Amino acid sequence: MPTAPTVERRAAARYAVFALAMGLFTGGAMADDSKNAAEGAAQIARPLLAYRCPAGFDTAEELCRAFRTLLGEAAPGHALRRLGEEEHMPALRDSDLYVALAAERHGAHSLTARIEWRAGKDAETVTGPEISLDSSDTALRPSMYPGFLRELWSLSAPPGLRDPAE
Repeated sequence: MPTAPTVERRAAARYAVFALAMGLFTGGAMADDSKNAAEGAAQIARPLLAYRCPAGFDTAEELCRAFRTLLGEAAPGHALRRLGEEEHMPALRDSDLYVALAAERHGAHSLTARIEWRAGKDAETVTGPEISLDSSDTALRPSMYPGFLRELWSLSAPPGLRDPAE
């Protein structure tokens, strides 16, 4: 049977190993936190492009995915943030943008949409022209959306953003 000093030494050794493991664990967590903080600061430093998509029809999500892809190509230096239907537009800094895709008419064979945008904190909202995608012989498919959105973008994109077609 171990004596009291032996039991105390074993307990102290277990405590030391536990403390060392916790120190390594929390030190690693602290390094991860500082990495996340640096990434967060870089994200905050990037201009924001807040965008809104239409909802309420069968292929609305596919249209929104195509719109997000277009925005990513047109504004590669911006941090993209999708706003929900009821979510208010965030306060914009001078370098930020707000872009909304508004579907005025949507059906199985047609879609009419326009782009609205605001650049910076004190700017007015600009509304672009409506254009339509119509098909008399087949229902609209999500594969048709990228070309339609590129055409719409070429007519009403905010200044300073590149044309993804180039």
